[in-house]
Amino acid sequence: MQRDLMPAPAPSGLPRLAVALDGHRIEPFEPILDELHGLPILIKVGLSLFTAVGPSVVHHMELAGFRVFLDLKLHDIPHQVGLAVQAAVRLDVAMLTVHLAGGRAMLDAALEAARDQTRVIGVTVLTSLSDADLTDIGYGFSARDLVERRVRQALDCGVDGVVSSPL
Repeated sequence: MQRDLMPAPAPSGLPRLAVALDGHRIEPFEPILDELHGLPILIKVGLSLFTAVGPSVVHHMELAGFRVFLDLKLHDIPHQVGLAVQAAVRLDVAMLTVHLAGGRAMLDAALEAARDQTRVIGVTVLTSLSDADLTDIGYGFSARDLVERRVRQALDCGVDGVVSSPL
């Protein structure tokens, strides 16, 4: 990998590129992390790795010189999401995801708990869901329409970004 081809940091001061660690153990990723050391990237820690290893995975990444993008897609009552975001702030994660299906109150609780120390990214609609799936679970919108509604809501609330399919 040519280091001079790496993107410049985003205006927020955070890197523009995140490398996903999707698995249930850190050890298989160690050679990759060694190769990436010193590059301006975030390490995305997803649900499976965080659940298997626990919060120590964030400390492990920090000791290796990386900031963490915690991709847990938090979705619960506002109080619980607020507590979870507070815990993520204490872990010093750079970014974390919340699922926008939780509504405005949940999103407001996440943003308040983040206190501009951790970037909050809203997940619009899971890419695994088709229009038929959305109908089956009670939504009266296509994926495209639901994404548009959720993006508007997220921006109105002041999230730092959204995750959405390019479609």
